[in-house]
Amino acid sequence: MTTALVSWALGQNLKPTAKLLLVTGCHMAAQHENGAHFFDPTIDELAARCGVTRMTVFATIRKLEKAGLLRVERFPGDRNVYLPQMGAGAKQ
Repeated sequence: MTTALVSWALGQNLKPTAKLLLVTGCHMAAQHENGAHFFDPTIDELAARCGVTRMTVFATIRKLEKAGLLRVERFPGDRNVYLPQMGAGAKQ
């Protein structure tokens, strides 16, 4: 986790569930050797940490992608890689 990443997520103008999911993901994030931040929990992990259903997580991730705040690298199965897009999206 980086404080700057969590602060960025908290500063976004989002509905509560979207903000919670983004902040939770950013709190879980690690930094790749290329400098990019990412998190890769399962949908079930995100749902449990945020206290929402799997369907809510799916819908919220799609909204965050559409807003340009999150990029998703999809893989077969239930585990994807999520990359917060600091400097893009709803509010910088």
